[in-house]
Amino acid sequence: FFFNDTATTEIYTLSLHDALPILSKQRIKVVCLDLTKADHQKMVEDWVLSGKCLWAHFGVPCGTASRARLRRLNKKVHGPPPLRNSKFPDGIPGVSGLHLVKLRAANRLYSFMRKLIKKMHQMGIVWTVENPLMSLLWETSYWLDIAEATDPYYCELHNCMFGGTRLKRTCLASNCSAIMALNVLCDGSHEHAAWSMTNGVFDTSLEAEYTPTLAKALATTILEAIAKEYKLKNVVQFSKKLKLSHFHALASAKQPSKSLSMQVVPDFSHIFVLSNLPQEITFSMHD
Repeated sequence: FFFNDTATTEIYTLSLHDALPILSKQRIKVVCLDLTKADHQKMVEDWVLSGKCLWAHFGVPCGTASRARLRRLNKKVHGPPPLRNSKFPDGIPGVSGLHLVKLRAANRLYSFMRKLIKKMHQMGIVWTVENPLMSLLWETSYWLDIAEATDPYYCELHNCMFGGTRLKRTCLASNCSAIMALNVLCDGSHEHAAWSMTNGVFDTSLEAEYTPTLAKALATTILEAIAKEYKLKNVVQFSKKLKLSHFHALASAKQPSKSLSMQVVPDFSHIFVLSNLPQEITFSMHD
């Protein structure tokens, strides 16, 4: 969550009780909450709707919505059972035990996300949502309700172009058109790690954590859009710091990419800058 006031700029990162640890060298405030609990949801809602929040990002867990659960490992072993499908995206009837607990917890998060995004959209607050492109989240009644109310932008990106080791197709949804600048797809110039399953865990879970390059690219893109709209000097300065850090990351990355805050496909293949030319001069253009 990105907040702004006249004195400070702060980022609050919220983590689920079972989420990956958040490691940061930045001087930011990290608050760990269980967003399946009503009192914790109320706290976050108060923050977001306080009038100071400019952007909130939702990286909701996709474990119960993963299509990897629909695949059998072999004729004898299925692996983690499916909890949703296209016919029953909110949950397959008959799910029980621990799987039902996980399904209900995920649906509570989806319901809270729907409630908060619809309120944010009415207030003009920027929001973004991330999940795998093929996640069943996008087919749930919770998301379809959000889509109908907000008519969001959808951006597909490939994680391998942001420092990931696998060809993971990610979808970002937002009410901010600037998100489309992150539509960077695999250029085929590198190899990908194989998808597999180890000790009953799909490799998809290993790709859940954002790479530093993707995190910085997302933050830079949205903060620049916010800075332009609200003309906030402290936000502009923060965005510039992120962009500089992003460029340093790209300079040392194994798979360098283009500046992600700029247009993905340039208008011209080559640009020549000429100086000290006579006042009267003509050029002939050839293909």
